[in-house]
Amino acid sequence: MTTDHPRNSATATSPGAPDRPRTAGSFTPRITPAQRRALLAGARDPIGLLPKSVNLRTLASLADIGYVGLDQSRDVLRGQEATRDALDVWGGALTEDGWQRARAEGAGRFRIVVVSG
Repeated sequence: MTTDHPRNSATATSPGAPDRPRTAGSFTPRITPAQRRALLAGARDPIGLLPKSVNLRTLASLADIGYVGLDQSRDVLRGQEATRDALDVWGGALTEDGWQRARAEGAGRFRIVVVSG
């Protein structure tokens, strides 16, 4: 006898929910549509910078759950905490967890094209 089991609990409890890979024992926090749009917009940038159109409230909430931090490629920001004031001045960038969540939300790989002229 064969029994089909859902791959994760999200598909078992909410019909129509997308089937996203999850690791055993990990907790994936719920995000709002605005947070999802911000993550996907950040994933379109090669270094994960979120656009200026993302409001401070969304940036701060994504920083609270660890998906957004300060741009670590800038020496002045390296090692700094992503406080609301720092995000307001410098903007946000995806963290490694943010990149993983963006991919889980449907962000594809980006392509860099170099054109010489």
